[in-house]
Amino acid sequence: MTRVLLTNDDGFNAAGLDASISAMRSAGYDVVVVAPDGNRSAMGHRVTVRETIELTHLSAEPGFDVWSCSGTPADCVRMAFFEETIGSLDLVVSGINHGVNLGEDVFYSGTFAAAAEAAFLGLPAMAASQAGRHADPGFLSEHPEEFPHAEYLARAVDAMLTLGPNSGVVVNVNFPANAPHDEVRKSPLGSRDWTMSGIVSELTPTGIVVPTPWARDLLPTPSPGTDFDNVVHGYTAVTALQVRCGLREDEAAWKRLVDAGFPLRLNLGAVS
Repeated sequence: MTRVLLTNDDGFNAAGLDASISAMRSAGYDVVVVAPDGNRSAMGHRVTVRETIELTHLSAEPGFDVWSCSGTPADCVRMAFFEETIGSLDLVVSGINHGVNLGEDVFYSGTFAAAAEAAFLGLPAMAASQAGRHADPGFLSEHPEEFPHAEYLARAVDAMLTLGPNSGVVVNVNFPANAPHDEVRKSPLGSRDWTMSGIVSELTPTGIVVPTPWARDLLPTPSPGTDFDNVVHGYTAVTALQVRCGLREDEAAWKRLVDAGFPLRLNLGAVS
């Protein structure tokens, strides 16, 4: 039986993670959850080096095991991989994140970092995120209220396994708000012009205070066909990214996934 590790950066009780759990269990996969004990959003690929990490066992039943972790999203994956009590893993899915992770945002994302850590450890890995109801691509994008596309991730698992061990690839999936289009599009990473962001600061007797560092939320640079563009226009954006030798798109991995039946439509009844 395929055993899938689920994690995230929003915390073990996040609605997006719950949607992924339900989808994977309904599809018949064994599921183990190791997720942060609180919100760790925008933490990037930080790992805990000199502090204690605590794992708390929340529930266990046949085919379903849940742990919370005091560390970062990357720590969650490392603990699940190395802790013998948790057992072997076949694949890691991080998310569904509350808000998109597009373009260079993946460098800041704890959701993506957890999947990248899995790839470093030789496991097939997928990161999943969803836009809020207005498909807002801002860095401080709104949080979705529902996660209707989780079953898509369960359909993708078997194809993901064909990447095999040590591929160094993370498949980054970003769902639109309400899925006006059923099509899934291969999407190169877009970009934001961070030089235009600025900060809002206040002078104090001892220095400077920045109460709202990113008060001016930054929209992406418009580039047709990028992940930003596709999500804004209602498509699901999928990017296969090689992480082991520096973040870059991996065309060969994408071809292997499609040849293995990676779903190119959201609709459960549609043919890939």
